[in-house]
Amino acid sequence: MPRRKRGGGDLVSFATKRRKQKEYRRNETEEHEARLQNQRTRTSTLRSRKSEERKENKSIEESRILKDNLTKEAFHYEPTNDEPTEKHLPILQREKIQ
Repeated sequence: MPRRKRGGGDLVSFATKRRKQKEYRRNETEEHEARLQNQRTRTSTLRSRKSEERKENKSIEESRILKDNLTKEAFHYEPTNDEPTEKHLPILQREKIQ
């Protein structure tokens, strides 16, 4: 039966394992940081894209509202105006409906 090594050999292998483990963790940490930075970049890009889309949608909505308001202006009638006496309005003769 082979003799077991006394303490010294085990300490060397333990130290080697610890060194390798630290190096592995350091590399893992660097990779993790790289992944986090990549994720931050993607997130900021998506947020800026969404912000631009919101601005564009808001602009489209404002245009639509303005168009709707201008379209409906034709239906607003001011009864106090006597349109036939207005000289700057070319109005055709109206017929009375009975």
